[in-house]
Amino acid sequence: MNRRDFMRLGCATVIAPRTATLGPAFANSLALQHTAALPQHPQTATFPLNATTGPAADFTLRIAPTLLELAPQVVISTTAYNDEIPGPLLRAREGQPVAVDVINETDVPEYVHWHGLFVPSEVDGAAEEGTPPVPPYGRRRYQFVAKPAGSRWYHSHTAAMLDLHRGAYSGQFGFFMIDSANNPGQYDQEVFLALREWQYFLSPMDQDEGRPDPNDPMPEKPATPDSRPNGLEISAPLYSINDKMLGAGEPLRVREGQRILMHLLNAGSQIHRVGLFGHRFHVIALDGNPVPAPQPVPMIEIAPGERVDAIV
Repeated sequence: MNRRDFMRLGCATVIAPRTATLGPAFANSLALQHTAALPQHPQTATFPLNATTGPAADFTLRIAPTLLELAPQVVISTTAYNDEIPGPLLRAREGQPVAVDVINETDVPEYVHWHGLFVPSEVDGAAEEGTPPVPPYGRRRYQFVAKPAGSRWYHSHTAAMLDLHRGAYSGQFGFFMIDSANNPGQYDQEVFLALREWQYFLSPMDQDEGRPDPNDPMPEKPATPDSRPNGLEISAPLYSINDKMLGAGEPLRVREGQRILMHLLNAGSQIHRVGLFGHRFHVIALDGNPVPAPQPVPMIEIAPGERVDAIV
């Protein structure tokens, strides 16, 4: 199965027609056990910090190396927030003052970027905006007002250069949900699904161009890395939704007739397509911003950094 078919099929167990657990034979026949179940009603992840001065932060993010089991016998080493991939769900009301303590337990400077938020440049989390880094084995507090409402996210903004184990190529990403007082919450379950690639390598081929033959093999990481300085693309042989590969995660279980609010995030570097056989996505927001006229679509194409909120 190629990457596009894999991603198209990967979400299909999110909406099941009954509450019964899907057996292995059913799941394997449709290649549907890709999704990793998050809590159906995820709570705000708060980690009070005993600061030496002032009040405790609302959230704490600890940057440190971790091991990620994508599937049985498929374990990779990466860097993550609080040993979670995605990192903890950060949740706040629109207009709420927020303080986030970031503790860097690595030997390189780090940045945490608040993607889609309206924040001052000194806490934007990007070097080009003038934000100070979190020093190696140091800490920094980010303080800002949570706005605007919508599906936002946070991620490393450290320049990786040719080190495909740092910054955007690591496990440093997570959802930041800013709730609006005007949201009626007309849904039965809420799920957060992040699409991601792993074990990146440099390649002369762009995997996002054209439609490969369904029988094409998955890309393989070369034994000798290509180190040419220019004209190379980023490729990857492994893919996941949240922290699990195809067949390795529990499906999300729902009841027939329920309305499921799905928050989709492309936290990777390649375009992905997601479909749910027998269902349509009623898209209500793009990149966290409400769409003027929600429309049902059979498939979602989502580019790197994009978010799609849809009711199924």
